Amino acid sequence: MNSDTNQISTAQIRSLANEVFGDPVKVANWFASPIDALGRQIPESLLGDEQGRKDVHAVLVRIGDGVFS
Repeated sequence: MNSDTNQISTAQIRSLANEVFGDPVKVANWFASPIDALGRQIPESLLGDEQGRKDVHAVLVRIGDGVFS
């Protein structure tokens, strides 16, 4: 997260997704699939605004921590 503005960039989210999934194909599939934890929304569609990026980031952090629901 950018500490100066406290905003999360799309690049930071994609980097985190690569760390979490470790496979570009899995990353692409995840960003293109409806995700229950996001209200069945597609992560890619949420990256256009700050709240959407925060939501996607939070889900990726939870997955990385082993929390799937």
